Amino acid sequence: MHARRGSLLLEARQLDEAKQEYLLAVKLQPTGEVWSLLAELYHHDGHLAEAMQAWERASDLLRDPTPALLSLGYANLEANQPLDALVFFDRTAAEIERQNLGSDSLLLAELAHGRAVAYSSLADWNRAVQFQEETVRLAPDRKSEWLYLAGLYQNLGRASAAQAARDRAASLVDR
Repeated sequence: MHARRGSLLLEARQLDEAKQEYLLAVKLQPTGEVWSLLAELYHHDGHLAEAMQAWERASDLLRDPTPALLSLGYANLEANQPLDALVFFDRTAAEIERQNLGSDSLLLAELAHGRAVAYSSLADWNRAVQFQEETVRLAPDRKSEWLYLAGLYQNLGRASAAQAARDRAASLVDR
């Protein structure tokens, strides 16, 4: 009941009231789903540390923690913690394998892109390119992914590959 009320308040952009309802919900019925809702609210509200804690709780409780783990990876990127992000991306990959979710190309693309960003933050350009190439293979219609790949190629001094990626991006509609 409190989780539903929190979601309705969130839709109405009443963030403080929504947070109070979610906090009541996790106190009365601490499910992974409710912790995930609270994490999303914290993240939306700019409270990254609290969001990460809530996603951690959610990942411990959810039968399928993949979305929470992936969110933790991206939150760690936002917190400039690429090594921690890679740990969560590895846990996400293990969960994908455990649950046989390997046919979900969009999920795999999100995972590959997160890894590319993490390795880019660590200036490991070759690994970043490897994962970003996987991203565009899995999601070839995403213009932003091709542009990110072009930037990585540029960092490696691969001007012709960078131009080819930019050309591919230019042929796509924004998504």
